[in-house]
Amino acid sequence: MNTWEHAWINPPRKKTARKKPRKYEEADEQTKLCVFLDKLGLLYYAIANGGKRNYLEACRQKRTGLKAGVPDLCIAEPRGMYHGLYIELKKKVGGVVSDTQKYWIAELNKRGYKAVVCKGSDVAIRAVEEYLKC
Repeated sequence: MNTWEHAWINPPRKKTARKKPRKYEEADEQTKLCVFLDKLGLLYYAIANGGKRNYLEACRQKRTGLKAGVPDLCIAEPRGMYHGLYIELKKKVGGVVSDTQKYWIAELNKRGYKAVVCKGSDVAIRAVEEYLKC
């Protein structure tokens, strides 16, 4: 059997890279929170600050008002003395709040909003429930 025939009968196997186990990320936590908010029928929206962008897209978004550090979610439901609730969601372990995020949270709290940092969707759900009691 020549080399060509051998390759036809027994084609070489492609080496496939082993897939790494998927990391549990902030997006998973935010998805759980959004499912909860949808069940309550609340008016909310996500602020699309995360993710990777090419340079031109990042420039365009900055020109059109994208600001670093704005919390991940806004629940546009006034309660008590607050205009709405902003949530900066972090993963349960290892999530770090940046200085710009701290700035935005402090400023939003000064301006009549309730703004909180929550480590994990469970903490965020409790924060929403407490907020709705206001």
